[in-house]
Amino acid sequence: MDSIPFVIYANRYDEKSGGTLLLHYLCHYLNQNGYRASIWHSARPACSLNHLHERFWYELKYFFYRLLKIRPVCNPLLRTPKAGDRDMKNAVAVYPEIVNGNPLKAKHVVRWFLHKPGFHTGIINYGEKELYFYYQDIFNTEEVAGDTNSKLYFNVYLDNVFRQTNFGDRDGICFIVRKGKNRKIRHDLSKGVVIDSLANHEIASIFNKVQYCISYDPYTFYVRYAAICGCIPVVIPEDGVDKKSWQPVEELTYGIAYGEEDIQSAIDTRNLLIDFMEKEKEKGRIETGKFAEKCLRFFGFANSGNLE
Repeated sequence: MDSIPFVIYANRYDEKSGGTLLLHYLCHYLNQNGYRASIWHSARPACSLNHLHERFWYELKYFFYRLLKIRPVCNPLLRTPKAGDRDMKNAVAVYPEIVNGNPLKAKHVVRWFLHKPGFHTGIINYGEKELYFYYQDIFNTEEVAGDTNSKLYFNVYLDNVFRQTNFGDRDGICFIVRKGKNRKIRHDLSKGVVIDSLANHEIASIFNKVQYCISYDPYTFYVRYAAICGCIPVVIPEDGVDKKSWQPVEELTYGIAYGEEDIQSAIDTRNLLIDFMEKEKEKGRIETGKFAEKCLRFFGFANSGNLE
């Protein structure tokens, strides 16, 4: 029997989007494990091979979309081929939690909660007989609770960009707003640099200059990058959310202060964060192999991978 394809529904490759990075690396690791996986660019509409006139206009529109964009859909260094209509036959479609419905009209649907369902859109519109995975325990909400054994967690660590180069004096502050843009901003952002729109190499340079990084986005991976670069990241607490509720997994709090009163804890656990990140580097291939096996069992397929 032919191997069952995994089609990952994702935005074009973007190193500044943690969710997009994870989806592309999921595809990459699946292929490394011997499965067949590809990326369906979310800006490209799905259409049936039977409607050739519709397909022609969709493909023409998609061609010009790609032509006008400098940034590639996929990273050429990763094994992330682009999916086409033929890949959808018996495919397992993998959607992040922000996708409502089933735009690829796949028979087999997996949702990967990279944030709390409904957090970004205010809407939860999922189907029946779907399989749910979650990135962090805090994202496995009561509304769409998944199996407690369906955690798919791994880090994508851009250590070629984010590393400590300044071991001397530091001064100043920077800010992260990102997904906290709708929160009440308690700081004067003009007193520091807002890094949201900057390129990664610029952010790494700032992290190596300033002493503190204040984040209104409670779950951005950039706070870990800040700690790795020698900066002290401080996540501004959400109203009514204590540290345990914010992040129940202790390892994921290493090197990060949850509120200004938690700064000493961030300093004391920074080395633990660095050690933890090193151990996490090989986790992606292993965890995605387990993910694939669970998907194939759930949808009634035989083992079609060759995970060692």
